[in-house]
Amino acid sequence: MDRFIAVANTVRVHLAGFADRLYGCAHRRTTFPMTLRGSVSGGGLPGAQSETYMACLECGRHLAYDWTAMRAKRRLPS
Repeated sequence: MDRFIAVANTVRVHLAGFADRLYGCAHRRTTFPMTLRGSVSGGGLPGAQSETYMACLECGRHLAYDWTAMRAKRRLPS
């Protein structure tokens, strides 16, 4: 019985991951876009490590944010 539960949980996790890749986060409550400070170059400009994202307040997923389009992109890769 334990083996069946383990297999069922594995299948459920893989199906949930597949559905997430297809549809993404459907929640609408998110944080304001945040930019993590990466390394700073010699001229005081942000380095290549900085990323801007929004976090879903319901499921905690990170959504990449594009400042030029002023909208969320796809979920950030883990």
